[in-house]
Amino acid sequence: LASVSRLEEFPARSVERVGHREVIQYRGGIMPLVHLGSSSYGYGEESNNGQFQVVVCGRGSKNVGFVVGQILDVVDQAGDSDDVDLTSDTQIIADRVTQIVDVNSLIESHFPELANPIFAA
Repeated sequence: LASVSRLEEFPARSVERVGHREVIQYRGGIMPLVHLGSSSYGYGEESNNGQFQVVVCGRGSKNVGFVVGQILDVVDQAGDSDDVDLTSDTQIIADRVTQIVDVNSLIESHFPELANPIFAA
């Protein structure tokens, strides 16, 4: 949970494309976006009033935004790492089916350059 900087909501019109990657201007920089969950999730769905939700994760001075369908709650709970997939798992927490995401593994798999301390600073 220490990697999660903020929970944000952005207007769909703020998404830009650079090559094959979607990005957004965020706090004076460029933040790449990664979709979690359904790949068919789109920006500006009617139920979201033209907004989309992002879990912003920091790695040094760089930010990465994970686009999610809905943020219900954030829970910091220790688990048995032998029973959890390193990138994603589903468990019951507080009587709700919850997707567990290891943001550090996701950042490293999508942005290997951020795993290098030289680039992460």
